Amino acid sequence: MKPSEMKQIVNMLYDEWNLGKAEAKAKGKICAWIYLFEVLEETEKVIIEKEDNKVIGMCGYSKWNSKNT
Repeated sequence: MKPSEMKQIVNMLYDEWNLGKAEAKAKGKICAWIYLFEVLEETEKVIIEKEDNKVIGMCGYSKWNSKNT
């Protein structure tokens, strides 16, 4: 994943989700960055959806670390 894609994903997460920011009284986009790194840590494959070279969605897939049976 390119750094520019990571920044776009963080901005998307920050705009759409709280991710504990209010509860932690965190400033900036730190909670979005932490969430993204947690997803990347547990994911074997990241799928990014782009439209006109802009990230509009992402998901992670993990066959081995999945909690589902």
